[in-house]
Amino acid sequence: MCHGNRDSNMFARLQWADFLSLVTIILVHVPFCIADIVESYIIIYEVNTFVWSHQHYQLSIYPIFDLMNVWAHLILLGNLSIVLGTSLKFIFLFGVYEMLDLNVQILANIFFGLGILIHYCALLRILSYFKQFNILLLTLKKAIPTIIRLGLGSLILFMAFLLWGRLVLGPYHEKFGDVFTSAVTLFAILNGDDVYATYDQLQGTPVAIQIFGKVF
Repeated sequence: MCHGNRDSNMFARLQWADFLSLVTIILVHVPFCIADIVESYIIIYEVNTFVWSHQHYQLSIYPIFDLMNVWAHLILLGNLSIVLGTSLKFIFLFGVYEMLDLNVQILANIFFGLGILIHYCALLRILSYFKQFNILLLTLKKAIPTIIRLGLGSLILFMAFLLWGRLVLGPYHEKFGDVFTSAVTLFAILNGDDVYATYDQLQGTPVAIQIFGKVF
């Protein structure tokens, strides 16, 4: 029993050491990220002032986005997510807020995973220093605005079909019982999944509903 308590105390001390080491490294790194962000906004302000004084127009969003240090923003967000996730993890491990243990653990995993995801995405910055791999970043930079416009247009069409199917098929089909379930069902049908099972459950419904379901 004594050995068990000693081992558990040692494990807790190691966890605290890891936590403090991680938080210390991140807190040392955060001021550099903030300095880079502030410097980028100063550059944007100075360039915008220069252009306005000589050309009498303000910069559009694309030049501002080029001057903005996006990587510093991502790294700062990742650091804050990791610190928050780690803190919540220790709240869960040491039994603080016992009524919220499960929720705290879920939030800790979400924030910690988000921080890791952001930091791995930020590693793409290294590729910009190599001519052979920089094509990936250039392609993403050119394609993202078009992808966003395409996504917004597709979202409007998707919402139109979603509400139409929910209103008509909702009373007759359990997969259209609410908006969220209807969205999941339509997304699965778009991918070619669960098509037969979805249509098969329309058997026994009025003929008009069956015809509408097939056309829809």
